[in-house]
Amino acid sequence: KDIAKACGVGVSTVSRAINNHPDINPETRKKIMDIIAEKGFTPNNSARNLKRTETNSIALLVKGIVFLGGTFTHDQEALDQLNAKYVFSTIGNLNENATEDKKVANIAVDDIEASCKAVEYLIEQGHRNIALIAEGLNRPSIGQLRGQGYKKALLEHGIPIRPELIYEIKTTDDPYSMENGYKAAFKLLTAHPEITAIFSISDVLAFGACRAIFDLGKKIPEDVSVVGYDGIEQGDYYNPRLTTVRQPVEEMARVTIEHLFEMIEENVDPKDIIMPAELQVKASSGKAKV
Repeated sequence: KDIAKACGVGVSTVSRAINNHPDINPETRKKIMDIIAEKGFTPNNSARNLKRTETNSIALLVKGIVFLGGTFTHDQEALDQLNAKYVFSTIGNLNENATEDKKVANIAVDDIEASCKAVEYLIEQGHRNIALIAEGLNRPSIGQLRGQGYKKALLEHGIPIRPELIYEIKTTDDPYSMENGYKAAFKLLTAHPEITAIFSISDVLAFGACRAIFDLGKKIPEDVSVVGYDGIEQGDYYNPRLTTVRQPVEEMARVTIEHLFEMIEENVDPKDIIMPAELQVKASSGKAKV
């Protein structure tokens, strides 16, 4: 308004000059800009935003963060800079070697023990040549933990670990796919026809493995038993129904959010909550051929 008064023009004309609007006489613009320079005027963005009906600004308010499964390699320094409470869910034994002051909120099943029980079940059925389909065996991940469970079961029952019966998926592009499960089982069974059981660290990989077994002219479970992990719903609609380690996902989700709100609203310390996994024996597994 002050600039408009000094120039003898309307406020809207000054606005057009400041915003380089084409609908203004060049001489008038020059006169206005000269006065602006003389008086040292600068636009006030806060005032402009108040005047406008939209501000082109976005405000983001986080009341909490949930980190979901897979790998658990995180930059502790970056985590320390978060201004929100956070919980890890379905990621594994995060606090196994953590100090008390470095513990994080973590809700998971014991992947090592659950995988060990799954492989022990196959051993109890008479299987000795048990293959493993996994990924992430050499980095902190659920794949590493489930692979450790496989090895633990074999060692505890005096069965040698044969590296040639372990297929590690190396691709980083959707490693947990049916295609990868198919390729893994096809290669394993072609090279080692003595395999009578396959433990897969995910149900999706197990579905692909089952397809490969059929394509090689073998039967499930008569020739090869298959055990998956996760307990996803599709396993009950696959033929044969998939034996699997079921994670209590609904309960884990509820506990994850409850604990996050406890941390936000009651300022409780982060807890390490280990939940029970269940081996569900179905039609894809059975006794080994004598």
